[in-house]
Amino acid sequence: MISSRQRGTAREAIAKFSNIAKEAENSTKSFGSRSVTTLRGSATDAIHKFNKTATTNDEKINNNDTTNSRELNSVRRRGGARDTIERFNRVAEINKEKLDKNPFSETYSIQHFDKNADDYGRPTRGSKTEARGIKAGVYISREVLFLCETIEANAVGEHPNRVIKFGPLFYTYAHYSDKLVGMLLRARKYKLVDFEGEMLYQGQDDDKFTSASTSSLILSIK
Repeated sequence: MISSRQRGTAREAIAKFSNIAKEAENSTKSFGSRSVTTLRGSATDAIHKFNKTATTNDEKINNNDTTNSRELNSVRRRGGARDTIERFNRVAEINKEKLDKNPFSETYSIQHFDKNADDYGRPTRGSKTEARGIKAGVYISREVLFLCETIEANAVGEHPNRVIKFGPLFYTYAHYSDKLVGMLLRARKYKLVDFEGEMLYQGQDDDKFTSASTSSLILSIK
């Protein structure tokens, strides 16, 4: 039989053991929570520091970009202003030269030309006037060549004495152009054709002969 004293001692031992176990469990939980809290705090601090560093770097980069952009814009403005001034000066110089040559301008000055110069009596090189003159020269040359070909095709006789009357030539050439007399005068100036008198008139000079020179025949054949 177990006495009451022994039972009490056993209960006390069990109670002490249970208390020790609870204290150990509580201490473990407390330590674990502190560890987790500490770890969480460390991780939060690290993330905060990283974000702060990244933000600082971004601000530095943005500041550098802003500074570079301002410097570049400043350089562009300086370059643009310089180019504008240069263009303005060039236009002003060209305008001054034109006014100096314009007899109706207040700044007109009498020009002295060298008659032996190659460009004497010719338009300024590269100008629109020169371009129009070249275009007109090409057109007149084609018309004169066509006139020589027409005379060669309708003339009678043997070379170099092939001739054609002005009347038949006028009616034939009228199908293509109304500038026969002008082209005949131009061709005679170049010694490609020859006819009697200074001018030919329709009806009055229909029986006058127009002869083509050897040069015009060679030109028409080419």
